[in-house]
Amino acid sequence: MIEMTQRYAVVDIEATGPNIAEGDRIIQIAAIIFEDNEKVQQYEMLINPEIPIPAQISKLTGIYQKDVEKAPKLESVINLWYQRLKDCIFVGHNLAFDLRIMKEVFAENDFGFDPIAIDTFILSKIIYPTSKGYGLSDLADVFGVELIDAHNALVDASFTAALVNNLANEVQNLEANCSDALLTYAKHLPYNETLFFEQPEIFINKESFADPVDIIDSIDINEKDKLLGKYLNDEWKKMPSIVVEDEVYPVQPSIKAQVVAEAVEVKPTLFVSQPSDETNRYVKYLQTVSNKKIVALKNSDAYLNVELVEKIQSKMNPSLLNQTELITWMGIIRFKSSSQTYDITEINREHQIKTLLTKLSKQLNVAVMKNKTYRKQFKKAQNADLVILSYYSLLYYQKENILTELFANFRQIIFEDGQDLLTAGLNFQQKKIALSSAFTQIQSIYDQLDFEWTQSNSEHTQLLETLQNLISNINLLNLMIEKELLQNTKATHRIHQYISNQNAQMLKILDELQRLSDKTLQLSKNLVIKEAFKETLTHLNQDLHMFMKYSKEYFWSVRGRILNNRLYHIELFANALNFDESFWPSISANYSYLVFSPGNFNFKEHYGLYSSLGKPNIKYIPLKKNNYERKVIKVPADYIPPANAQDINAELVNLTKQLIQDEKANQYLVILNHKETITELYHQLLNDSDIISDYLIQAKGHHGSVRRMINRVKDEDKFILLVSLNDLENYTVHQLPDNMRVVLLKLPFYSPEYPRLKALNENEEDEQIVFEEVNLPLMIQRLKELLALLGLQQHYYLMDDRIFTRFYSRQVQNNLKPIISFEMTILDTFIDEKEE
Repeated sequence: MIEMTQRYAVVDIEATGPNIAEGDRIIQIAAIIFEDNEKVQQYEMLINPEIPIPAQISKLTGIYQKDVEKAPKLESVINLWYQRLKDCIFVGHNLAFDLRIMKEVFAENDFGFDPIAIDTFILSKIIYPTSKGYGLSDLADVFGVELIDAHNALVDASFTAALVNNLANEVQNLEANCSDALLTYAKHLPYNETLFFEQPEIFINKESFADPVDIIDSIDINEKDKLLGKYLNDEWKKMPSIVVEDEVYPVQPSIKAQVVAEAVEVKPTLFVSQPSDETNRYVKYLQTVSNKKIVALKNSDAYLNVELVEKIQSKMNPSLLNQTELITWMGIIRFKSSSQTYDITEINREHQIKTLLTKLSKQLNVAVMKNKTYRKQFKKAQNADLVILSYYSLLYYQKENILTELFANFRQIIFEDGQDLLTAGLNFQQKKIALSSAFTQIQSIYDQLDFEWTQSNSEHTQLLETLQNLISNINLLNLMIEKELLQNTKATHRIHQYISNQNAQMLKILDELQRLSDKTLQLSKNLVIKEAFKETLTHLNQDLHMFMKYSKEYFWSVRGRILNNRLYHIELFANALNFDESFWPSISANYSYLVFSPGNFNFKEHYGLYSSLGKPNIKYIPLKKNNYERKVIKVPADYIPPANAQDINAELVNLTKQLIQDEKANQYLVILNHKETITELYHQLLNDSDIISDYLIQAKGHHGSVRRMINRVKDEDKFILLVSLNDLENYTVHQLPDNMRVVLLKLPFYSPEYPRLKALNENEEDEQIVFEEVNLPLMIQRLKELLALLGLQQHYYLMDDRIFTRFYSRQVQNNLKPIISFEMTILDTFIDEKEE
């Protein structure tokens, strides 16, 4: 145990950038000193960096050049700060930044500085593994605290001090087994976190905030929603199954929640929904209005296999783990001791739990055992009044004949979204060959057998030759896919592209692969080789057999990652063109169900869902037309690219930047087509000194998840968010302010290169039919859902004047008339609005 003074300093700094050696400089230092659990001193000081402060740093920190002009230079106060900190334990949030920079500036001024140090960033990842993120703003959300003026050094230091207290209390109250285990592993962490686990009492202080809170909002239900929920349930009782749809606007969550609340009072109910914070809002409302038992059930691999973790822990050697894996492993130990459900989908994705457990199981030769944790949750669900299940889990349970076992006492299902059900069904039917992985695995088998069979007989030689041919052909297929895709794409990171199942070269290679795989499998059955090798060959053989069923019911696509103009992690997919109805007979025969449809385009027979749901015993209930608030979407005439522009996307990027420069509104959400245009606009904005001095700019692909980006801007007066439509997830946008400028660059069509559309076009003689009956209705629905997602309170601009052509006016505007009108406007209108 480390014996030392009970004096520590919580330190935070702001700088012009992260690299002191490359010329960056400190602009603010703050420190709060604690001794014997009491705050004894608090310091905060601006520093003149003697170099210009970058505009984005000023926007982030609130510190501008004029603020530091009369501040002291670092060399004049460096001794003062050394005296303040030299006898303290150094505590900070992300020491890789704060402590590293302090060490560098002290060294530059001939002060040796190597304190005992503790990183609350690392501790938070271990103690709060389910936090949505580990920045101070993310952790503020965990505790329901509003972190005003984040990135001000004193504000951040004050929050970190309170975080230290909460972490210390958590560690002090750990179960003995968990505490001992964490202490063992803490000795291998990069700083001195061992001290924190040995003597948490040192770090108790009076700066605490509340315990972690549930930040999910409940759904608000009004009297009209309650009456409608009762009406729909009464109608449901009259028919085996019903489909409910608002023909104009997506059915609101409040109505869905009330239907579930009414249904579960009558009999046990299954609610099928996408896993998201939106689902959690349903649960929170239902818990407030009903005393029924609610259980969320997922697939077995969503639950921590406690017995497996304990078996690995009994054999664990910390030297097997790098620093990231070590922190993840400690997070698992903490989660195992504190969780009630062991649902690992609650754990932050950064931890990559499954990847680590798979690696450790192989390294330590621990057999994967049955997941008893999952079985306990399954039994809870069997006795619940309401079970919440994902679409994919429903299909999985149906396929494995588990649904009947689960639902022995249940006889009604509510589908929260018919389109999600269709999408899940199509994805569930998807088959995959991981070509790059297969290449690596077969090469590994060949290398191992070639090494072991020093005295090769003819049968051994024949198998090795066949394996070598298989490797060559898989590599040939990889290279063919790489050549074909890279010459036809501008993608910079990932690619997902359609491949015609009439491609002669592809068919020839697959046929050869199949022949070789069959031969390899047959030979391997006659030889004494490891079962793992046989299993790999068997799986590849089955995958290839499946892929040879290239019919009109399936189409092919390929995915991969592009790095240095090479394609890696190649995966070949066989995708279903039509929804497979095979699981419906069981559901329709045994259960009554209600489906909420997001829009009646889903019930066109050619797209599959109508033919699956539209049975004679299903009643279709359109909700009565409501008096919707009609939103005007403005099309700024001054910012529409010319029809003859060589590169429309480039023109749109330039004009969007110009619009922001001219209008100068406070808050923008710009929805672009894809990552490349996001990056292009982001760099253009960064090159404009006026824009970056006024706005905090956050771009998907450059600043982390959309959730993190929104956390950063939610307290900002002026910001620009750059995202794609697919980036906008339900659980992130509730925090966005009203009255933003929402700039939509194009009508939200799926790209013509989208694999499913390419396949439909290839199977349909007239591409116009696919456009009018599939892509156009999908686009209209996406526009409706965007408004439902962001709210009618925003100001919407569409930089796409196709909406005024005769075809679009007839097809699109008429469909959207109850909720949207489109208005061509000019810049003066924008400016007048702003001045009002």
